[in-house]
Amino acid sequence: MQTRLPLEGIKVIEFTSTAVGPIIGKYLADCGATVVRLESHKRLDVLRFAGPFKDRKPGYERSGYNACYNSSKYTASVNLGTPGGLAIARKLVLWSDIVIENLKVGMMSKWKLDYANTSKLKPELIYLSSTQQGQTGPHANVVGWGIMPAALAGMVEICGWADRDPVSPSGSYPDWLVPRFGLTLIMAALLSRKRTGKGLYMDVSQFECTLLMLAPAMMDYFSNGHDFQRRGNRVPYAAPHGVFPCSGDDNWVAVAVTSDAEWQALCRVMGKATLAEDPKFVTLTARKQNEDELDEIVAQWTMVHEAVEVERILQKAGIAASYVKRCTDLFEDAHLNARGHFTYLNHPVIGKHAYENPSFVLSRTPVQARWAAPLVGQDNSFVLGELLGMNEEEISDAFARGELTSDADVVYGQAAR
Repeated sequence: MQTRLPLEGIKVIEFTSTAVGPIIGKYLADCGATVVRLESHKRLDVLRFAGPFKDRKPGYERSGYNACYNSSKYTASVNLGTPGGLAIARKLVLWSDIVIENLKVGMMSKWKLDYANTSKLKPELIYLSSTQQGQTGPHANVVGWGIMPAALAGMVEICGWADRDPVSPSGSYPDWLVPRFGLTLIMAALLSRKRTGKGLYMDVSQFECTLLMLAPAMMDYFSNGHDFQRRGNRVPYAAPHGVFPCSGDDNWVAVAVTSDAEWQALCRVMGKATLAEDPKFVTLTARKQNEDELDEIVAQWTMVHEAVEVERILQKAGIAASYVKRCTDLFEDAHLNARGHFTYLNHPVIGKHAYENPSFVLSRTPVQARWAAPLVGQDNSFVLGELLGMNEEEISDAFARGELTSDADVVYGQAAR
């Protein structure tokens, strides 16, 4: 007997772009929800133009970046710039249990697809909006990309080396963080609706979600007046604490020593037992005061060993350590493969492509990416016909009136603006 998926029967409509909205939808879709993403050839999601591309040949259906976040979904190419397109979108909202949108503040209300309008027709609707700084406040209308809330939250200021300019965390950090908040809110809203029969509106500020990750630094400032400063890989509570070179070409290992006992164990495995009693390193305070020299000593030992070997030796000695992995290492990782982290699905253009499954395992309702991300408008017939009950003639007429878009609406391989 086939196992029922945990969110089977839940219907979701996405008005989303780039990463935050699509990632929330991916979680729901991979867990069994019927997720429909509205797109348009006239204004394609910018993520469709972001690499890496299959065979390094750009194309809005060749982006692995876009494909990664849209598994298990359906898509319909609806032109929201037409009255008929808006009517289709409105029907899909009323069909759905959940609306996810991360568009510019005011867009959904302009189309009268905002929560204030749609909840009057469907009070049980669950509606999540995610924007840079939320729907209210003096900066609500400020738009941008993931690096912006990271900078606003102070994260960019504290990343990097003390004697160099600040740097952004790798990638658009808030884009990978905020969806976890959004998913949790939606699950809580579903439980609330089950008890009360009523829907909820959730206004998610990417700025504020990111700010929560700096809670210790903010509390230290509030309580002690300490303003967190850039310090590379170092932290106040551990030494050595950093990433050290290993043998071979650009190989590294991360090491964190958080106690005097671990420091003594590190000295033993390095063959420098007497160093543990050196007054310059015997306590954490002493090690922090002489951290440059300490790091050099550790580096001299790691650089003559392979990174995997250093990881094994230190972990066996009870010291936290991990070699720095490349993408190749991740796909070959025995632990990730044993847990089924990756699924390989066939995309219509990209071909066989790796997708990440949800990063949790459920005992009674296993979940995974079910099918590859769709092409723009690939599921028009299913969405309009099966879900909304339109017949073939009505769908054909919608195309003729420009309410649905096709590849012919894309100008010179880029979205018309």
